[in-house]
Amino acid sequence: MFVSPPLSLSLPDHRRPLSMLCGVALLGLLPGPSATGLVVQGDGMGINVPAAVSDAFGRWGNNAAAVAVAPDWVLTTRHQDSVGSPPDRTVVFGSTSYTAQASDPASVIELNQDLRLVRVTQTDGTPATLTSTLSVYDGIPLTTGTTLTLGGFGPRLGSSGADGFDYAGNLDNTNGLRFGTNVLDGSGTFNNPGNFYNGMAVLASDFDDSGSPESTAGPGDSGGAWLVNTGGVFQIVGLSFAVENDRLDNPATPINEATSTDAFFTQQLFAADTAAFAATINAIPEPGTAAAFAAFSGLLISRRRRS
Repeated sequence: MFVSPPLSLSLPDHRRPLSMLCGVALLGLLPGPSATGLVVQGDGMGINVPAAVSDAFGRWGNNAAAVAVAPDWVLTTRHQDSVGSPPDRTVVFGSTSYTAQASDPASVIELNQDLRLVRVTQTDGTPATLTSTLSVYDGIPLTTGTTLTLGGFGPRLGSSGADGFDYAGNLDNTNGLRFGTNVLDGSGTFNNPGNFYNGMAVLASDFDDSGSPESTAGPGDSGGAWLVNTGGVFQIVGLSFAVENDRLDNPATPINEATSTDAFFTQQLFAADTAAFAATINAIPEPGTAAAFAAFSGLLISRRRRS
């Protein structure tokens, strides 16, 4: 499944206008086998994060990630859940499997077009008791150039070429958790009236071949968090949502549709922005009070939009 929206984002002058993009691929829906980690520039690159951070990342089904924000609630994207019939809603943290209650209206809080909170239970139906959780950043607005930490279970770095890298591993979320860094290049909204994602706030970054090693996202990384580190505290600023799928940077082949098996330099990647929902997400309660919170969540969001 592909979407091809023009984008309205604020980017530095050295970047071409994003309205020129011809293809954006949803990360959880790229074709590939149903079978480490985030693609990172430079052989053997990758970064270590505190265990409390990595332990908050889980695998959703066979093609996405979810991030624990409370002992029995996860934050994830929506688009990957359409894969499979019925969808695979097993969520695995470490070696423990849980069940996402995505079919229960009292256990789902839809935040925007591609962000949702979902309650998870143990396999016997009792509330999950996840011990590592992350909060959403609610500080001053991020500026261009802010260092971001990206996490995901998608394919790892493969062989390199003149303009990028092939993916290695599976084109899904079975490659093991990996983290890398990039920088914020801009933020804004998808602008495509009539498209399901029209008006969704997004963050944008690109995958460069110069300077410090950078990371990009690939198939299976949907729902993986983009994090900002403030004083040693890692907080969520967005979830991996999509990547550019058209090569417009090569003068010899100005429009060269990229395959789902590689990542190319100047590729842009996008995250669903969580800023507008920080208060709602960070207010998720302890197990046992989830139903009451879900009942009032719509009111909380409605009031915020009118303020």
